Amino acid sequence: MNLDKHPLVSIILINYNGAADTIECVESLTKVTYANVKIIIVDNASTDNSIKVLKHNLQYENVIIIESPENNGFSAGNNIGIQEARKLNADYMLILNNDTLVEPDFIEPLLEVFDSNEDVGCVISKILYASDPDKTWYAGGTFNPWFCRADHDHYNLTDNKVAEVKPVEFASGCCMLLSREAIDKTGLMDEDYFLYVEDTEYSLRLRQVGFKLMYTSRSVIYHKVSATTSVGSDLSQYYTIRNTLYLSKVYSSFLQKLTTMTYNVAFYTHKVLTGQYKIKNIVSAQVDYHSGVMGRSKRF
Repeated sequence: MNLDKHPLVSIILINYNGAADTIECVESLTKVTYANVKIIIVDNASTDNSIKVLKHNLQYENVIIIESPENNGFSAGNNIGIQEARKLNADYMLILNNDTLVEPDFIEPLLEVFDSNEDVGCVISKILYASDPDKTWYAGGTFNPWFCRADHDHYNLTDNKVAEVKPVEFASGCCMLLSREAIDKTGLMDEDYFLYVEDTEYSLRLRQVGFKLMYTSRSVIYHKVSATTSVGSDLSQYYTIRNTLYLSKVYSSFLQKLTTMTYNVAFYTHKVLTGQYKIKNIVSAQVDYHSGVMGRSKRF
């Protein structure tokens, strides 16, 4: 790839009642050094005045605002953005959380990884805490099929400043640059997940069809981690549990399902006993999963 040709990068942001974060994110994106960027904002049927605020404050030629008539979740919102990016003939599509801020030169290192490695479908940035830029939120990711669990490398540790490009098993949906080819061959994001675990599923699917996931520390962004949804909320507990069960059903072997079930019993028992999880959320997630309830739950 010759970056002098500046392949089109479409950046997809999902907004749901978060206009202030979205505006701040876009303002940081307007300062990027890469020359060919389109920003697609999908409003997921916000119930506040987000649309009015976004249209008033983001009157840039390279910003497109799409109003979704209903909120069908993170995957569905991104799929709307992907379809718009296809219409623009984008070469790359960047899934980016709206509660992030970016370094001006964060795009070029991502594209360079595509250029210097074969069969790459997705490249992920180093993600630091916006509230504590010396602390790492994501510096690569692993997936343990025996527990059906994805983990962030160097999570909550001080940024080691090590320059590295490495293959990973799990790409965070907070910031993932996908090639058009990878999306065309892998398909759209699975809307059954609604919220949470969809990035793990997409990572597994990308690898399943033969693409590599890569991480580069030279691309840096900052995440307001708890701004999207509060950590440990009823909503996050429910969807994480339900969707992990579904992920295991689709991707785990029989033996892996057994080890995952055993692990989950111990893990969630500990969470309940330490006051981190509520029994009602665990029960609701189990009941809905076994009843075939996927997508958006009527419980929230």
